[in-house]
Amino acid sequence: GEMVQICNTRDEIYKVMKQYFSSFFPNTRGSLNIYEKKDLSLKPVVHWGDSEQKLSPFLSDECWALRKGKPYWVQTGQSSLICRHLKGYRNNESLCTPLMVREEVIGLLHIMVPPKDAQALETPGLTVLKSKQSLAKIIAETLALALVNIRLREDLRRQSILDPLTGLYNRRFLNENLKREVHSMKRLNYSIGILIIDVDHFKKFNDTY
Repeated sequence: GEMVQICNTRDEIYKVMKQYFSSFFPNTRGSLNIYEKKDLSLKPVVHWGDSEQKLSPFLSDECWALRKGKPYWVQTGQSSLICRHLKGYRNNESLCTPLMVREEVIGLLHIMVPPKDAQALETPGLTVLKSKQSLAKIIAETLALALVNIRLREDLRRQSILDPLTGLYNRRFLNENLKREVHSMKRLNYSIGILIIDVDHFKKFNDTY
């Protein structure tokens, strides 16, 4: 939790979780999938347990856990409904745990135990997953909050340095980066150039939009 809270970007969070997932969920395979609003899909950003595992995006309505808003078990020994995104893993005991904040979908944590892994452990896959259910829920809650906080910081940062009308960087961005570039120029002994460009008839554009 501490490592996740001090991350500054989503990619840093993914690197942290890549390192820890195998320790949190030994003898399992799984993935962390993040929700993309633009196409309503979930894309895998981290996986563990099997480097050959083929991961692909899937739609949010293909998972029962995301529809219900709470963890969902897929038990091979029973006639449970299998999530459509697990069609290639029908023989695996699986646990889908949604990442949600105020009913907003952030992502999905998927953990599974293939039959051959369960046989090697001499422990039913369902038993392995049940022992990790509470941990999966805690991790999902922690990750969801951390990812939302980073997204808010990124949005605020973007709003502070981008002009909302043109989408161009503003003076604040110039001031921040110019100081850094001048410092690098002196330290590394290179030159920089600055272009000052006036746009003709911009008032008409400004008035129109």
